[in-house]
Amino acid sequence: MNRKTNSRKNRNKPSAFSIASDSADPGWGAVGLKAFVVSVLAIVAVLVLLRAGKMGMNHFFYENPSYALTQIIIETDGVLNPSQLQEWAGVARGDNLLALNFAEIKSNFDLIPWIRTTELQRVFPNILRITITERQPIAKTIYFTRRDKSFLYDKKIYYIDKEGFVLTGFDNLHDVNLVNYDRTAMPTITGLDRSCLQIGKKINSKNVQAALELVSVFRLTGMYRVDQIDKIDIKNSRRLVVTTRKGSQIQLAPDHFKKQLSRWRAVQQFADRHSGISIASLDLSLKNNCPVRWNVSKSNGSFRKNT
Repeated sequence: MNRKTNSRKNRNKPSAFSIASDSADPGWGAVGLKAFVVSVLAIVAVLVLLRAGKMGMNHFFYENPSYALTQIIIETDGVLNPSQLQEWAGVARGDNLLALNFAEIKSNFDLIPWIRTTELQRVFPNILRITITERQPIAKTIYFTRRDKSFLYDKKIYYIDKEGFVLTGFDNLHDVNLVNYDRTAMPTITGLDRSCLQIGKKINSKNVQAALELVSVFRLTGMYRVDQIDKIDIKNSRRLVVTTRKGSQIQLAPDHFKKQLSRWRAVQQFADRHSGISIASLDLSLKNNCPVRWNVSKSNGSFRKNT
């Protein structure tokens, strides 16, 4: 009986755990609700501030007529027309100087094979300066493509700069400035695999790179005053075969061009000292000697053609 009475008493008696739970729930609920309300108000305040800040930026900067472009200065070191460059840039007078996306403008220029580097500068309050460095072609290659179902061929010229980048022909450019720009002086590279010719891409062929290096080194020597390179045949991987404007055929190893050109100059100086002779062919690819065959005029028939 005592055990039963005790159990009834214990049943009506609240436990310590129940007291703690009942007394804690109302308090934590109120705190959580307050925290939630404060968080929402903070987020709303931030959004309002951001919106107000954006409107303020637009009003005072990006839509401010004081920063509207009145002048676009375009400078280039090559043949490209400034009006064409402005069209590629996608900017015009009246555009907001601060709102210009320089990354987008540069990406527009990166699509043009003739452009090597681009510099953009804001000159406050309303001037944009664009400075272009162009790729300078130093050689060309020519291919003829047959027209469909005809016996006619179209001539296509690819220009190549000193780094080996392939450029479009001048006919594909708008109003280029070709004053003092002699395209005929560029040597023609022959024997080049046409699959290498991708506009705007660099040719990684060792023979092409060797030919371009030869052209660059040749320009730095005094040889161009005596004769000029007309063609460079690169079919043979061990040597370059050069045909000059005077009709001489010169064979060179694909490296150490300064030494070879020095020997070429010595042979040319020898020819200059003897009237009535000129170089017909010269092999500079050999290290120990340089066989030469001469063109001999009738007035100097006693001169040996082969030395």
